[in-house]
Amino acid sequence: MFSVKHPKMPSSRKIGIFGEKIAGNYLIKYKYQVLLKNHKEGFDEIDIVARDPEGTLIFCEVKTISKTPTGGSIFLPEDHLTRLKLKKLERSSQHFISRHPSFLYGDMGWRIDLIAITLSDFRVAKFSHYKNIEL
Repeated sequence: MFSVKHPKMPSSRKIGIFGEKIAGNYLIKYKYQVLLKNHKEGFDEIDIVARDPEGTLIFCEVKTISKTPTGGSIFLPEDHLTRLKLKKLERSSQHFISRHPSFLYGDMGWRIDLIAITLSDFRVAKFSHYKNIEL
C-alpha cells in the first residue's frame, strides 16, 4: 500500500512557510520589529520572535491551513494549537529569555501570540491575531 500526492496539492510545509511570510509582513505593517524567524530553542522552534510597538517581546506561533475548492479541513488553524504545543512554546520562550535576557526591554516583559491564517488558492481567506494566549 502506498499513497501518491496530487501534483497540484501544495505540501503542508510550503503552506506553513507561506503563512509565516504573511504573518511576518503583517507584523511589520503594524510596526512590530521582527527579530528572528524559525528560531531553534533546544528541540523546539519559535516561528517568529518580534517586538511590539510598545517594546514587549513577542513569541509568535503561526498556524496556517489551506481550504481547497472542495472544502478541505473542517478545522480552523486555531484548532491546531494544542495544549501540548502551547506548553512547548511556553517552555522554549522561557529558555530563550534565560539565554538572551538582553532581548527584554526593562519591565516590558514578554507574551505569546498566535497568528491563525486560512488560505484559499494561496490567498488569505481569513486572518486572526490573538495576543497574550495562555494555558
